[in-house]
Amino acid sequence: MKNLPATKALLALCSFIVPGVIAGCTPQKAGEPIDLQKKQIVEAEIKRVEQPNSADAHSPERARHWEDLAILHEKHKHYEEAEKAMYKSIQCLSSASKLSELADIYAKDHKYDQAATTMLQSITALERDQAKRHQNNYVQEVASNYFKYSKLLKKAGIDSEAQAASDKAHKLDPTLPE
Repeated sequence: MKNLPATKALLALCSFIVPGVIAGCTPQKAGEPIDLQKKQIVEAEIKRVEQPNSADAHSPERARHWEDLAILHEKHKHYEEAEKAMYKSIQCLSSASKLSELADIYAKDHKYDQAATTMLQSITALERDQAKRHQNNYVQEVASNYFKYSKLLKKAGIDSEAQAASDKAHKLDPTLPE
């Protein structure tokens, strides 16, 4: 990374900003307003990275900034803002794990249709990821995502598809709970 000092500084900053995630700090009570100063620091760093002359539009650095902001919002149960920030993170650098995280945020906000759709996108991304296929836990990860997908479909009221996804998950990993 050509901007390594800035990245290290941001990581140090995020350990202060994202309570409980990196530094192990105690977060504010759920639903309370986010400390505006902390939010402004993260957003200012995002704007700096998004300058036209900055790094590639699909850089891991930019994705990390948006993800940090999403985590900050999610910790305080500001799910709409968390969804927007995680979506921007995915636009910068899409991955199965980021899509799965976005699905979790949608589910926490009781948006089960969106959560299920996003989880299916996560499964598709995971199944297409050639590097992941060679990892020891690949089959278990795919099975786990199908299992989560089945639970989201059930909550969305799509029982027949939920059962098919559950069957696929259990076929891949019979040790999953019913």
